[in-house]
Amino acid sequence: MAFCKFSTEMVANNKTEIDNVFIDSFMPSAPEECTKCYLYGLFLASSGLKIDNTLENFAKKLNMTEDDVESAFRYWEEQGLVQVLSTHPIEILYNPLKNIFNGTKLYKPEKYETFNRQAQALFEGKREITKTEYGEYYDFLERSHMEQEALIMIMKYCIDSKQKPVGYNYILTVARNWANEGALTVKQVEEKLCQMEESTSNLAQILTALGIKRNSYIEERALYQKWTRDLGFDDEAILFVAKSMKKRGGFEKLDSLLESFYSARKFSVSEIKDHMLTQESMRELAKEINRKLGLFYESVDSEIDSYISPWLLMGFDAEAVLKIADYAFKSSIRNLEGMNSLMQKLYKLGVLTCESLEEYLWQIVRNDEEIKSVLESLGLSRKVNSFDREMFKTWKSIWNVSDDLINYASSLAVDKTNPLQYMNRLLATWNEKGVKNVEEAKKQTPKTSTFANSSSYPIAGKSFVSEEIKTAKKQKEAMAILQKRKYSAELKAKNALVSALQDDEFKKLYQQYNAETIALAKDEAFGIEHDKTKLQKIEEAMNKRLSSLGIESIKPVYSCSKCHDEGVVDGKYCECFKKELKKLMDTTTDEADAAKKLIQSIDEVQL
Repeated sequence: MAFCKFSTEMVANNKTEIDNVFIDSFMPSAPEECTKCYLYGLFLASSGLKIDNTLENFAKKLNMTEDDVESAFRYWEEQGLVQVLSTHPIEILYNPLKNIFNGTKLYKPEKYETFNRQAQALFEGKREITKTEYGEYYDFLERSHMEQEALIMIMKYCIDSKQKPVGYNYILTVARNWANEGALTVKQVEEKLCQMEESTSNLAQILTALGIKRNSYIEERALYQKWTRDLGFDDEAILFVAKSMKKRGGFEKLDSLLESFYSARKFSVSEIKDHMLTQESMRELAKEINRKLGLFYESVDSEIDSYISPWLLMGFDAEAVLKIADYAFKSSIRNLEGMNSLMQKLYKLGVLTCESLEEYLWQIVRNDEEIKSVLESLGLSRKVNSFDREMFKTWKSIWNVSDDLINYASSLAVDKTNPLQYMNRLLATWNEKGVKNVEEAKKQTPKTSTFANSSSYPIAGKSFVSEEIKTAKKQKEAMAILQKRKYSAELKAKNALVSALQDDEFKKLYQQYNAETIALAKDEAFGIEHDKTKLQKIEEAMNKRLSSLGIESIKPVYSCSKCHDEGVVDGKYCECFKKELKKLMDTTTDEADAAKKLIQSIDEVQL
């Protein structure tokens, strides 16, 4: 009697370990009764219990006959997982599963006698099948449960296809693929062979188009099955693509091209032809854009996906894109990302064609001439820059300052230390006070001693020197926070649009939407009444399709619905800007008081 041992309750609450190899490699193909016997026997062997460990009790426990239990363990003996040590009484010994994969599994010679003879005959004396090779065949048959005759048929097919003695790794690769597709019996393999042979004549034409002078290999026939059965291409389309390759790239390149056409949902010859022409024209367009920007390129495929295709989908025509590339280069924009920012800006302005671009550029030239004259009146002899344009845009478009008032302000600023900055502050003060003409401006113009060369400028009729300087930085930080939110919202919308445009149905609706939007803008520009019903229906269809794709919106969702995170609405600072400014201000008394006064004045300040 053992000094220490587990109680029956302890054994019942313990665990029986099952090797993952058994679950993965043996259990899926094993008969259900055999699996029950293996697992229950493993439990008995692991527990070490002596009671009830008999064939009779074993059979009763599983509700099986003793003969069925013995047959089940004979099955596992053939698999190499157990050994039947004796039959009267029956005694089962469990083997470590690692031995199965270390080449220690033994097979009864008579089980594979016919297979061995038929397999060796296939090679017609050109080479001998080694013991290792036989072992690989046996192992495959045991695991897959493929019929021996079925494997012989596959071996013959491989040898005939290659027209030379092939290695067992190649044969087993084909056999495993067919087994995974459910071809395990002689009948199933025969059906598979018929399918493969049916493609022989069609494959011969494809081989000729690719410049390959031999019979098709098994791998190539498998690819053909994929193209026709899985991807849905017909023979005419496959042959057309093969001929377009001009005997370059072989089956690997052909497979890659067909996969790309499948992704683009182009299946017929006409669809593929149009797609190829479009892709080629985009490649040429991308190369020309790179040349105009002074860029070196090895492959433009990624550029087409990231830039060219989205630009064309937005409604830009190729000629306009090239003109914009010229303009970008002259404006010191020398990369595609910078050009993309320019394209986004032009898109928002509705500048999509050469005609609208020329008008836009001509307007910039006219504006620059006006700005140039103002600079010259101030005694500044230099080129107009982007800061000048933004300042001039504020005067004319936001503050609605007249030309007479601009000329009068320049006459007052001409002798100042920083004339342009002085002029801007002067116009800001007049705008805040509602000054609209020169006569009103003359009444509001401050004395030279208090305004001409001071670092303080009037805001809302009051003068802050150190206070404004202290808060100026915080104003910039507050505006930067809003700009970051705006950029984040627009970037999210852009990514959503790029994702949505991968769907052909949405892509078509989006192109219709752009075309209708442009038509609406043109009609409004010429005072023509335009029916907006069609645009509304297209927009409804777009939103419905976006919902089905799981995309919320392709339009930016700004944190502030009033100013769209610009910080300005109707020429005044928005409440969201003032809220951010309050958060950023320091808590010291002087600065807090200055901030309070400044924020109060902001309520009335026109930007």
